[in-house]
Amino acid sequence: MPKEEVWEIIEHEKTGSGGLPEWVTRYLQDGSPSVEAMPEFAGRYVFVSEAEGVSLSALEQRLRDFDAPLDFPQLAALRVQRRLTVLGGDQPGAGFSRYQEEVVRALADAPWVGARREGDFWLLRSFAGEPGAEERESYLLLILLSFDQTEFRSRLDQILWQRAEDPEVEREQLVRRTRSVFYDNF
Repeated sequence: MPKEEVWEIIEHEKTGSGGLPEWVTRYLQDGSPSVEAMPEFAGRYVFVSEAEGVSLSALEQRLRDFDAPLDFPQLAALRVQRRLTVLGGDQPGAGFSRYQEEVVRALADAPWVGARREGDFWLLRSFAGEPGAEERESYLLLILLSFDQTEFRSRLDQILWQRAEDPEVEREQLVRRTRSVFYDNF
């Protein structure tokens, strides 16, 4: 298992005029579920796009080029892929991994109307390496999007059923097994 890098924030978008927004602090500490627990995101899933680089101007260009309708499908597919990977690790049946791939591909290719851009924030991090190693700095850009949970689940359920057409695997069993544990802590 790779060693987790240790870093500290040395500058950020509001340096000198305020602290980190609550969603940024929560995301950096505990990930998306912590942000979803905030009252303003009740009933919504949140997705955070991360971009890292040594040039703030390059990340600012990324921010200008970011388009929620175009970029959201990749964020949704990535989050679902991570969840399916965790769930699929101990699932029997060769059809499951093919099913996973089909679901993730369909999510990435599907048009997603309804993603709402909630905010963005940049910060500069300093990474502490091994003793004697050279320190490095890197900017991190976070772009926060949200999507109505009911609508997201409905769309995802459609894709789960559409992609469960493997004759080797019982369709209903496959979808039920996936759904039964999928939404817990999504």
